[in-house]
Amino acid sequence: MLNLNTSILASLPVDLPPVEDQRRIGALLGALDDLIEVNRDVNRYTANLQLAIFARHWDGEQRERLVDVAAITMGQSPPGDTYNESGEGTVFYQGTRDFGWRFPGRRVWTSQPSRMAGAGDILVSVRAPVGEVNVATEDTALGRGVGALRAVGRPATLLQALLVDSQLWDMHQGTGTVFASVNRAGMENLMVPWVECDDVESTLAVLDDSILELTRESEDLVRARDELLPLLMSGRVRVSEDFEVA
Repeated sequence: MLNLNTSILASLPVDLPPVEDQRRIGALLGALDDLIEVNRDVNRYTANLQLAIFARHWDGEQRERLVDVAAITMGQSPPGDTYNESGEGTVFYQGTRDFGWRFPGRRVWTSQPSRMAGAGDILVSVRAPVGEVNVATEDTALGRGVGALRAVGRPATLLQALLVDSQLWDMHQGTGTVFASVNRAGMENLMVPWVECDDVESTLAVLDDSILELTRESEDLVRARDELLPLLMSGRVRVSEDFEVA
């Protein structure tokens, strides 16, 4: 029976670029990694700044019912045989598996979406863990584990309202054998912290745009890095001898 073990793997010859080329490749890829990490650090700082701005203007008491400040869409899963991972149809989120730090990642699509969210809508996990939040960057199909919020006039304010209070969803978290979830009535009656100020909304919105721009730049850098690595290691693409990291 054919087999492959570590001894065989250890004896296989591997083509490598010359050492100096390897160093330049490492420097180039390292520079890309550094830039990606800088973008992430800036985004984390910007997000903390947003929370601080909201908290500074919130009096600690004013709250609004969620249904009064946002249109609510509860998810509904399409038929299971319409799912695919090949990019056919509409990107689909069933729960938090594909949630990222601020924006979700694309993994599953459906050819038969039932409930939809649009770009800029806030995605909220309505099943354990209840209250996890992301922001849609495109038209998105919603499964039963996700709801969507479309703010009436103050989308940037609403996002911070959902993030600023760590106990906001406590009453909907499961205990013991109870599965944590929140239904439409619970969503509608959720009392969210609120700031009614145009200047706050405009400032938060500018910072939202900055976070999205840097996130997309980082995604482009990751793709470029991952595409370059095999090309550089195979010698099909070479780093110039004049290349230096500033």
